[in-house]
Amino acid sequence: MFLIVSKYLIPKGYSGLAVFPFAGVQYQEDRTNISLINHEKIHLRQQLELLIIPLFLGIC
Repeated sequence: MFLIVSKYLIPKGYSGLAVFPFAGVQYQEDRTNISLINHEKIHLRQQLELLIIPLFLGIC
């Protein structure tokens, strides 16, 4: 997992975003938020299991 910190890549109202193989957080302080990082890791794992594309199509 590659972690990116950028308040401009994350949509308004969200704290994190996962697009395989990257996970992004909005603020530098979020890098140490264990529950947020684990949550994004779960999304990365889901994308791997579903071969990435179905997740974005909303099939799951």
